[in-house]
Amino acid sequence: MIEPLIREINAWHSIGMIIPMLIASLLGIVVCLYGYRIFKILLAILGFVVGFALSAAAGIAQTGSEAAGLLLGCGGGIICAFLFRLLYPVGVFLFGAVICGAAGGIGCDDAVAGIVFGLIGGVLALVIQKFAIILLTAFAGAEAIISSFAFFIFGNELIPLQAWQNMTSDFPEYLDSQVTQQLTKWGLCLIVGIVGVVFQYRNIARVKAKEPTEAKEQGQTPISQQDESTVPSEAVPSTPSNVR
Repeated sequence: MIEPLIREINAWHSIGMIIPMLIASLLGIVVCLYGYRIFKILLAILGFVVGFALSAAAGIAQTGSEAAGLLLGCGGGIICAFLFRLLYPVGVFLFGAVICGAAGGIGCDDAVAGIVFGLIGGVLALVIQKFAIILLTAFAGAEAIISSFAFFIFGNELIPLQAWQNMTSDFPEYLDSQVTQQLTKWGLCLIVGIVGVVFQYRNIARVKAKEPTEAKEQGQTPISQQDESTVPSEAVPSTPSNVR
């Protein structure tokens, strides 16, 4: 029968997804709580992924060899990682475009909506960089956290066995349960994302508050507290004592 085969496929799929989901949950926590502080690293990673995908696809299309595509993909990924890191505004725009475009395209199930959301997200990321970076990283990390946790709690069947079994009479109930799970997931993402935004702002404020203290401990005067009295004495012309 078909049901044992579906169960076996789902079992192998679940086993194969355990390690990726664990990694996704750990990375999601780091990005959600420290996204602004490690944003340049995230830009380099995004640049590598984009460069690898484009270069590998072009290499395979031109040569027909997966090995050549892999080599070209690695080279293109490294180059794009450096470019994203050096061309900071371009990286900020693309980061906002990728995150918002993916969210809009998946949420609306429409490629055009994904492009529109991507352009809006990229422009907003440039206009309000700090807030946009914190917001995007917090909610992107929250999505990774909740998705990975949902996998371990609800499972992630490659072929929904319940839908297969209840294709006729109980299928509407199955759809209702899926909608409920999705709404629960979105609600949890909203809560975790807000926690991430608050944590990042508090962490940035705490780091800024430590800077004057560390400067004083090192015998330096904080830049914000410097005035004319801190100008070195050799910079001020002295009046000779024998002048009358």
